[in-house]
Amino acid sequence: MVKLNHEVRDGIHGFVYFDSLEKRLIDSRPFHRLRCIHQLAMSYQVYPGAVHNRFEHSIGVMESAGRIFDAVLGTLAATVLTVAAVHGLLPDAEAAEDVIQQVVSADFTKDFSKFLQCGSEFH
Repeated sequence: MVKLNHEVRDGIHGFVYFDSLEKRLIDSRPFHRLRCIHQLAMSYQVYPGAVHNRFEHSIGVMESAGRIFDAVLGTLAATVLTVAAVHGLLPDAEAAEDVIQQVVSADFTKDFSKFLQCGSEFH
C-alpha cells in the first residue's frame, strides 16, 4: 500500500509531514548528499551541541516554507474571493473553489516532476 502522507521527526519543528512527491525529492541522491555537510561548519568542535547538517536543515526549511506558503496562499485566496464576490464574478462557493484549485495546482506538480527527473541525473 502506497502512503500518501509521510512524516519525519524534526528537533525544532516536531513532526514534519510531506507528500509522496516531496518524498521523492528527499530520497534523491543530491538531497542525501547534504547529510555530509555540517550546517555550522566547524562549530561542533567548540560547541558539542552544534551538530546538525544541511539535510536536517533543509527538512526544517521545507516545513517553514510550507507554512509560509499556506499562510500567503490562504490570504491571497481570501482576497481573490472577496474581490470576486464584491464584483459578482463568481456565482457560488463551488466555482470559487474550482478557480483556486486551478490556480494553485496548474503547473506546479508537472514542473516539480520534471525537476525530479532531471535531478536524478546529478552525481
